Amino acid sequence: VELPEPPATVKDVREVNGSSKMVYAVTDKDPLEYVVGDDVVFSCTLYSDKNIVSCPKFSWTANTEDGKSYTGTADGSHGKLVVKIPATASGIVRLKVLALDEKGQLISGIEQSRSFNEPCVFSAVVNAKNINTKTSEPADFDEFWNGQIANLDAVAPDVIFMEKLENKNVENVDGGSSKPLVDIYRLKIKTPDDCGYASAYLTVPKGADANSLGIVVFFHGYNVGDVTPQASDHNMVLTVSAHSIELNQPSSYYSNLSSGELSNYGFKNNNSRDTCYFRTMILRDLQAVRFIKAYGGTEGVKINGETQALGLWNGKLRLQGGSQGAFQGIAVAAFDKDVTDAKWSIPWMCDVNGMKSEFRPAYTSALGYYDTVFFGKRISADVNVTISAGLGDYICPPSGVVALYNQMSANVTLTFDQGMTHGFYPPNAAVYKYSK
Repeated sequence: VELPEPPATVKDVREVNGSSKMVYAVTDKDPLEYVVGDDVVFSCTLYSDKNIVSCPKFSWTANTEDGKSYTGTADGSHGKLVVKIPATASGIVRLKVLALDEKGQLISGIEQSRSFNEPCVFSAVVNAKNINTKTSEPADFDEFWNGQIANLDAVAPDVIFMEKLENKNVENVDGGSSKPLVDIYRLKIKTPDDCGYASAYLTVPKGADANSLGIVVFFHGYNVGDVTPQASDHNMVLTVSAHSIELNQPSSYYSNLSSGELSNYGFKNNNSRDTCYFRTMILRDLQAVRFIKAYGGTEGVKINGETQALGLWNGKLRLQGGSQGAFQGIAVAAFDKDVTDAKWSIPWMCDVNGMKSEFRPAYTSALGYYDTVFFGKRISADVNVTISAGLGDYICPPSGVVALYNQMSANVTLTFDQGMTHGFYPPNAAVYKYSK
């Protein structure tokens, strides 16, 4: 640890009333561009809003991809800490920092992450172009999925239930607080028998002209619950549940599923590729996309025994979602060649046998058929892809996300926020990117 020159006297973080208190870190070069042999220098500063503040001491831990670890404590009276870690292997150098009181206890009120009681986490990427999955993809990956999709193709994506909803809250899929003026529908879409049915909300802008709307298909993160319908002024939006369950139900319905049938879903029955929960999830997702293309376009689907079509689709198809939702979208994009655009964040299940995740199923060889990296490899180069991720996120470790980027041939921009954990976005965080 190298301590910087003392700055002017700064106030103790516990004595100020800032709206946002957290540790920020910068590196001595672009954190995505280190190579083996470099020293990664993290310069950390404790802030309250825009003001440097102090703490009695810092505690830190650093790890490298090849298993080396370093720990230490340092004086925090100046609010600054500098840590130098040798980059000894391709992959990630990770630094965790805690602000502590005189007794070595975590100081409350510092936004370490979403829960306020975890380290601030920062990372640097070493030899980025060399980062790949720890385990090669299964030799029969394509054979397996081609067989699954052939079974799916035998079932038309017809509607088995559809109702129009009134006064259902929506979110703007394009961002912002405005509420697009849309019609909202709850749907069940026919799938192969072993998949149940696909469950989704559809929003359609009111008064749209023929061939004037794009399609957005949105997938949520890991959850057992109702999903919030997404909406847009310029797109039909299909918000797809990860599960074959009823939507728009009382909370008790989802609580019972979460503690019962869907408890710990995806984390069990993974010894066979055929019993992985993600198999039927992905097939339902693909069928949902087939539905909206046919119904939103001119091909049509059967609803109450009659073929119906909106004739609104202009040919643009965007997939969007975060975490598990990004995993789902990337899998769909691997097999649906009508996708034109994608917007994904913190993609889950990248390099399933790689760097340890804080929340990911234990590795089995069967999970190789569900590795996000192997799906990403199969996305057409014609798809415009943006991916955002966090250099502090170890639910979706940065090394796996870089491996995904390396395997993709699409037109991809990948951005990393320094210090961003899973779903926690530090205000004014430094952002770095790869693009191709």
